[in-house]
Amino acid sequence: MEVESTQSMIRIVGLSATLPNYLEVAQFLRVNPDAGLFFFDSTYRPVPLAQQYIGISEKNFLARTELLNKICYYKVVDSLKQGHQAMVFVHSRKDTGKTAERLVMTVYLKTQVEDSHKKRKG
Repeated sequence: MEVESTQSMIRIVGLSATLPNYLEVAQFLRVNPDAGLFFFDSTYRPVPLAQQYIGISEKNFLARTELLNKICYYKVVDSLKQGHQAMVFVHSRKDTGKTAERLVMTVYLKTQVEDSHKKRKG
């Protein structure tokens, strides 16, 4: 609301919960750590954060990417079926878009297959 009443500029920066060097980032952005830096550790979370790391040894880039997307899809679905939320971290903004598109496409294709099976049975 301060921006509306004073017309002063403010800066808001949101960082990932997985960023270990938040103090260095704050220093780079010239943030006063005593007045303008807010750090929320795992005790602040109302729901604990669970992390899973999966190693993939596939050498072929396309096959590795496809396998990674498949595993990601099934991990997200499993989490949702258990009544949880899911957050997927990837290496770059570009990968974020690609991964999201692939998840959406997988859901679409699986829905089409399920609908097709229902129509044959019905």
